[in-house]
Amino acid sequence: MMKINKFNLFDYLYYRTFLFYKEAERKEGLGSNKDRGVFLVATCLSFNLISILSILDYFFFKIDNNTVTYVYVGCYIIINLICLYVFEVRRHDMILLKYEKESESQKENRGVIVLSYVFISFFIFIALYFLD
Repeated sequence: MMKINKFNLFDYLYYRTFLFYKEAERKEGLGSNKDRGVFLVATCLSFNLISILSILDYFFFKIDNNTVTYVYVGCYIIINLICLYVFEVRRHDMILLKYEKESESQKENRGVIVLSYVFISFFIFIALYFLD
């Protein structure tokens, strides 16, 4: 039975960030680069969750700004911890094996998708920040 190699946006975002920092840190002589990929994935996921919570707060709940700030910080911390566990401990080697043999066209297409996701997440987050 043939195994289907499905594209996972968050795995690939982690993979590309890991490779970017692996090359950059090799030149500088620095050590661990796993964390950078994890933090970028966690930041994008946090932006998404906080954007959803901001929309809900703006239209439905009208929660106090101090409380909302604590919720946002808590979301970011929890998502970072979950991502650290999932990507560094459980999936790091699997992700590297999954994407190491991709073709140049796949790399380019997936790179565009990942970059678009990062920019869209960031701009929606910023737009909702100014909405309040």
